[in-house]
Amino acid sequence: MSRALAAVALLGMIPVAGMGFAASYDTLRRAAEGFSHDLSYWVPVGINGAILAFMALDMYLTARRIGWPLLRFAAHGMVLATVVFNAAGAKAGDPVAMAWHGLMPPDQLCITG
Repeated sequence: MSRALAAVALLGMIPVAGMGFAASYDTLRRAAEGFSHDLSYWVPVGINGAILAFMALDMYLTARRIGWPLLRFAAHGMVLATVVFNAAGAKAGDPVAMAWHGLMPPDQLCITG
């Protein structure tokens, strides 16, 4: 029974994570356009890659009993940055759109961390 529930949970998380990444990628890419058009396509990959790298390194070091808590704070800081950038990408003054844009990045943290 528990394996079936885990399978259902995993199957449900895959489209949510994919949709969250796609929505976040698009918003972060548009936000990075002002910085550099050529690099704007890589900025979201770098931010989300940093989250995964910080979390993976934190788990690896913790498993070896030489944890470095700063890594977890760095990962959470990157998630906070994606939330802020995503919320800022919504129409100004529309709290529902801002909440919608800022909702998916924390979901990614729940899946990775």
